[in-house]
Amino acid sequence: MSGEQVPQALRLRYLASLPGKADEFERALADALAASPPHWSGLRALAHKLAGSAGMYGYDQLGDRARDLVHEIDTRSGSPESLSTQTRALVAALRAT
Repeated sequence: MSGEQVPQALRLRYLASLPGKADEFERALADALAASPPHWSGLRALAHKLAGSAGMYGYDQLGDRARDLVHEIDTRSGSPESLSTQTRALVAALRAT
């Protein structure tokens, strides 16, 4: 099912949920950075969920950003600073959509 096949009412409800999702990402980032060493599983779970749902509702760019974050966490290729920057960019995109 793509964004074009999802009824408009569901798309609008999903769109209305994005600010709350942004808040969840901010909390998960803060929690991850508060741990020593940083613990990324909560942030990864949110990003994985967003990666799966965003495209379904027609928000492919959000899904791509979330997928990139999951990949960076999974491959451990990102530093805490890089993951923070990437998460903050995703939060900004969620708020701007």
